Amino acid sequence: MDRRPAKSMFDAGISSKFSRQYIGAVYEDTTLNAATAARLRAERKLQAQEDAIERQRLKIDLEIQKIQNAKRTVQRKKLREAKRVEARCHGAAAVLQAAARAFLQRLHTRQTVAATTISSVWRMHVSIVARHVRAHAAATLTHALVHRVRHRRRHQAAHRLQTAWRRHRASQCEWLAHQAHWQQLHSAATTLQSVYRMHVVRETFLDVLDAVIRFQALYRGHVARCALPPAEPQVDEPESVSMAPLPSPWTPAQREVPSTIPALTVLLPTSPMNKVVLPSLPKQSTARLEVPEARANVPIKQLRQRRKTIAVTLSPMPYQTVLVQRAESASVAPDEDAHKRNMAHAALRRKVLLQQCQEKQRQMEKRLKQSQLEREALERTLMLREERRSRVLAKTDVRLRVAAARRAATADRHIVERETAAMEKEERQSRLAWKWLMRAKTLSTAVKPRASNQVDEPKVVRKQRLPKQQPKRAKQKRQLHQAERNESDALWADDTFDELVDETVLNGLLVQ
Repeated sequence: MDRRPAKSMFDAGISSKFSRQYIGAVYEDTTLNAATAARLRAERKLQAQEDAIERQRLKIDLEIQKIQNAKRTVQRKKLREAKRVEARCHGAAAVLQAAARAFLQRLHTRQTVAATTISSVWRMHVSIVARHVRAHAAATLTHALVHRVRHRRRHQAAHRLQTAWRRHRASQCEWLAHQAHWQQLHSAATTLQSVYRMHVVRETFLDVLDAVIRFQALYRGHVARCALPPAEPQVDEPESVSMAPLPSPWTPAQREVPSTIPALTVLLPTSPMNKVVLPSLPKQSTARLEVPEARANVPIKQLRQRRKTIAVTLSPMPYQTVLVQRAESASVAPDEDAHKRNMAHAALRRKVLLQQCQEKQRQMEKRLKQSQLEREALERTLMLREERRSRVLAKTDVRLRVAAARRAATADRHIVERETAAMEKEERQSRLAWKWLMRAKTLSTAVKPRASNQVDEPKVVRKQRLPKQQPKRAKQKRQLHQAERNESDALWADDTFDELVDETVLNGLLVQ
């Protein structure tokens, strides 16, 4: 603002260009004194006029200053009032703008939440559809893979069963053939042993019978000689000796085994130790045997075929029993007999070793078969266990995914419920605030008319505060919130206010 004083009205036609520069100047006039005096008088007159004009100008300036001061005071008052009104307007506009912004923010939040909910629901639907598609594809692939694996396992199991059955049949056939062969060998060996034992017992019986006959003959001769009268000793004539042929070896057509000695045919229990050594018969004395002179040089043992007493085995033995006969001509040498016996024993030993090797081979094959069966059973058990484990894992995965989906849905529902409750609470608070403002405005307008330059401030109604409590449980906290809500509703539940303020007016204000 320009603080310079305004020019006086007396200065309107007077220029100070030629007057003010000579005021107070000292000079001496060299012209005529009259002219000088006149000029001085004129100057004094002008000076007096100027002084009067100056005084008048000062008065006018003072009045103008007073008027300007009063004007400034009024302007300052108006400015303060305008500022106060502007501040009130700004406050009201700020309140309105805050309410509008809050409403728009809530509307935007609601729209955002709705859009988020719709998009989340849509994404959830799309994800569910995609998950179902993936699950269906995975189930299809899994079913195909499981079907293929089961078919392969079934084929392998059938192949293994067929192999095991064929192996079992082959081993059974081989075992039956081996048993038949072994039975045949056993029956042949039993037949041979029975024939050989029969032959040995028969030969032994014949030896005993021959010895008994000789002993009886000697005894009868002795008795007959004792019964004769003593005579002079003389040599018997060769003709007195019987020239009957010596008894030949026994044959079934000549002799039969008497039934009076059945004990010789009894077989003892089969055991390698059941050996009976038949005692040798006492040698016949040749002193009292009278033989012809033609045969006097022939040994008594060679007069007939003698059989050597051998060890008789009454049970099947792993070696071959050899009957040694001393032929009358003695054509077989002892070395050849020993060589034959050694050869027979070696052959029998090789046969026994071969049988032992075959038995070991059969035992090994049996153990291998048993181990293979056990391994197949173990593999089958492991396959079943793995299949059960895969099924349990699949079921557990499905249950976990279902539980996770349920938890996610529950969490989303809780979030939506909390946001909805917060929005409802904020909207209720805003509506209560707008009701309070409209009620204060309506009451102030109805009780006291508003002045032109006065803006009534609404009375602040303070809500009665409850003493702070620390609820120990959620139930007490809910009861406290319900009590505060009931108190707030009772504070703003006024029928006159509802009659004065319409809901549509509030909606219009909120929209503006």
